[in-house]
Amino acid sequence: QQFYEESESEPLSQEDVDKTVSELSFKSGKLNVDGSVTYKMSKAQHEEFLKSYKDSVNSTISDMLNDENNESLIDITYNDDLTQFTISVDGEKFSMLDMFNALAFYIEGTYYQLFNFVPIDDVDVQVDFVNKDTGEVIETARMSEMNSAEETTTITE
Repeated sequence: QQFYEESESEPLSQEDVDKTVSELSFKSGKLNVDGSVTYKMSKAQHEEFLKSYKDSVNSTISDMLNDENNESLIDITYNDDLTQFTISVDGEKFSMLDMFNALAFYIEGTYYQLFNFVPIDDVDVQVDFVNKDTGEVIETARMSEMNSAEETTTITE
């Protein structure tokens, strides 16, 4: 669910946040110095927000599976807290390019966990690519491994 519309030419203002608070009947909203927004909402509103977020994830999955260029993705499932995604693939058509799909789920899983109050240092997402015929895990990708690889990468001249 999008809480506000941000114009490319105008940064988000406290008035925009207040409008969102009013429209969605949140308890409050505060524009932070770093540009992020903190909303206070009821537990029921939070649960509805998480449900609508999962609906968005399901839409992403549907788009991937129904993409006319998709040749290898068969099914995509995830666990309840979006820490684990399983992508069933046609083993004969699977390529390393399909691994880029993990990036979308790193983002989806990370945001869901953060919205669900998981401390940032504990957030992680794993994506398993599984052969649809054999059940064998072909590749596993973990966001934490990607992050640690970025931290240790050095460029020398």
